[in-house]
Amino acid sequence: MMDIPSLVQFWADKYNCQNESQTESPDLLHIVHDSCDQNVRVEHYRLNEARHWWPDNINDVSTHQVIWSFLSEFSKPDAMPR
Repeated sequence: MMDIPSLVQFWADKYNCQNESQTESPDLLHIVHDSCDQNVRVEHYRLNEARHWWPDNINDVSTHQVIWSFLSEFSKPDAMPR
């Protein structure tokens, strides 16, 4: 089991991500690893006061919409390599 920063870095390393950007506000830190192999992008939102519950909003946007915006940018490959 890895802590979240280590897990995010694991996926960024696995897909050879070339760029990392961070956006910080008093409430959150948003980390994006992009320019990765296989068109992967690794993102993480650290919410400073959320603890272990699902927040209603992230930066005044519905959490569900934040997740859907991310996922809708990708498509499922026809077959996964083994």
